[in-house]
Amino acid sequence: MDVMGGDWQWMMKSVSEIQTILRIRHHNGRPIGCETTGKKVYSSPCGLGWRFAIAFDSHPPEVDVFFDLHTAGQKLQPSDVLQVSVALISEEKAPVSGSQTEDRLLPVSGPSPVRLKSWLPANIMAKPFLFARVTAPNIKKLGETAAADSNERVQLLNQTLLGSLDGASFVDTKFVLFSRRSSVLGEVNSPVTLFANATLLSARSKYFETLLRNNGFLEAALVDLGDEVPDDMHLRLADYEYESDSDLEEEEECDITRRGTTSSQSFGSDMMKPMVYRGQKGRVVHIKDAAYKTMRSLLFYLYTGNFAFLPLRSARPEISVTPDIPKRIPSCSPKSMYRLADKLGLEELERPALEAIRASLNQHNIVEEVFSVFTSRYQKVKELEIDVLCDHFHTPEVSSGLRNFSAKLTSGELQHSSDILATLFGRLVVRKDS
Repeated sequence: MDVMGGDWQWMMKSVSEIQTILRIRHHNGRPIGCETTGKKVYSSPCGLGWRFAIAFDSHPPEVDVFFDLHTAGQKLQPSDVLQVSVALISEEKAPVSGSQTEDRLLPVSGPSPVRLKSWLPANIMAKPFLFARVTAPNIKKLGETAAADSNERVQLLNQTLLGSLDGASFVDTKFVLFSRRSSVLGEVNSPVTLFANATLLSARSKYFETLLRNNGFLEAALVDLGDEVPDDMHLRLADYEYESDSDLEEEEECDITRRGTTSSQSFGSDMMKPMVYRGQKGRVVHIKDAAYKTMRSLLFYLYTGNFAFLPLRSARPEISVTPDIPKRIPSCSPKSMYRLADKLGLEELERPALEAIRASLNQHNIVEEVFSVFTSRYQKVKELEIDVLCDHFHTPEVSSGLRNFSAKLTSGELQHSSDILATLFGRLVVRKDS
């Protein structure tokens, strides 16, 4: 199922209703991906984070449509009730009022996914688009909160810019981060600098408010922002905490002429020379557990509320999480951002990062991802990826992937995934029994 429009803000018909149109790709009425009877194929998250699924039932032949609350439950109250209705349409246009099927009332605290409707394969062939309408009580409140948050950002930015016109310095903080990983040397290196405004960051994040206040922290000391960062600065890869961070560029062996020629050239360092701020006092913060690329995206989000994620590296080239990423928005790995947002307590950024991870998962990469060290550290990621693995369990790609990982299992390389294996085994046993 392909979400034809996933941005719920412009798909809202009213303050309490969200409409979504999805294309059902099929072969003679049987949805592609549903070759196994009863196997659910999920759409990407839409609306507040819910998704839809389709499955093929051969006795009698029909296509079942399901509603899955997915991550929307994090934004809604357990006592909330959703009003959901679906209809088949022949083109990518909302049907006229009155042509919709009857509404289903679904409690947020109820089971999920829930079957909404079944159609004959001939119906799918004649009308291959699914129109869905969801009414939720908190949409208006969430919209008002988002608008207020946006206004607050604009007002604070305006105040800061106005102060710079009167002589106050806009830049008062320098972050130093690593941009490359050398597996040969077993280290992260190539330090790069980012410059920011402490007032804007402190207003958007409790973490930065604590970090940048004059409260005795090392980072609170005022120094010359123009001081150069040593090119040979590095950190042991084991101390970085996230060795497989895809926001770090991989340093090839031929590049290692020792730091002098490798420092941050690939990130346009000529545009960020610290000598511009020579003599200007401010705080310097050394970040030792996040990549330059991730932090740059985070700071841009805190300034503007905008973000963009790249597909997972394990995804096939044709998989795209955000196919039309505006060049003006710095993008990063959703896994790297999820890790950073979790550490900083930014739940509003953690949720879309998790959804971006889900949108980049498929039968080709789910085995590699579910048994990764990253997945083993985060419960929500575990649950999501186990769901995806179970959905694709009978595909040839997953079967082959599991055979390849069995050798790692017997050699003890997957000790970090012991609880994932136990949960997966239990889930598959339940599915078989049902």
